[in-house]
Amino acid sequence: MKATYLLRNRSRQASARKVFLLVGILLIGVIVFSILRGPIIRAVSPLWLAENVVSGSLGKIVMHFQSQKVLMEKNINLENQVISLEAHVALLERYENERVSLLELLRGKGSGTALAAGVLTHPPQSPYDVIVIDVGSNQAVHVGERVFLPEGALIGRVVEVLASESKVKLFSASGEETNAVLERGSFPVVLSGSGGGNFMVKVTRDTEVVKGDAILSPNVDSRLLAIVEEVNLKSTDSFKEVLARSPANIFTIRFVYVTP
Repeated sequence: MKATYLLRNRSRQASARKVFLLVGILLIGVIVFSILRGPIIRAVSPLWLAENVVSGSLGKIVMHFQSQKVLMEKNINLENQVISLEAHVALLERYENERVSLLELLRGKGSGTALAAGVLTHPPQSPYDVIVIDVGSNQAVHVGERVFLPEGALIGRVVEVLASESKVKLFSASGEETNAVLERGSFPVVLSGSGGGNFMVKVTRDTEVVKGDAILSPNVDSRLLAIVEEVNLKSTDSFKEVLARSPANIFTIRFVYVTP
């Protein structure tokens, strides 16, 4: 029993010594750190400062290169836009030169009192089936004069004249009515404008008319006014409804002739 007691007593003493040793080491560490804290911080501070300076400098360098990249991309985009605009201007100049040359050629081919004119605006730039041409009172143009295509089709009349421009209302303007003749059978009709280069004609049920038939002006020169596009007839109707279209694409007209 005595031996067992002695062994337990020694074990407790050894554990106590270890605890005291650890506490002592901890106290010594706290005392040493308190003494050396100032010098350690002063020694490490330049490193921290240097790290901050380097980080800041690197950040500025990265931002600088990023800004330069953005500027270069913007410059490239601007250069591409300038090149595109220059090409567009060159194309417009070429078209204008071609227009002037062709207009001069047309004017040279004008017969009698016919005057060649260039179309300045056409639908949809100008509304209600109206076109504006580049001749006016300076070229002796008058209200009421007829306007036709170089191919010969009659498309409208001058309704307003300025010094160097004139306004032309097309026969296809909505509400406009024009006397005409069906080429098939020489049957007189009235063309009613529907807008957009379209017409509507009513003829008797027994009048012969088919798609593709020509509708002509009633005067001596019998110019083409419209082409039959569709014929509608119901079993109970007394009249046929004929839909026709202008021989000209009113949205792309470039040149016309003006004549009394």
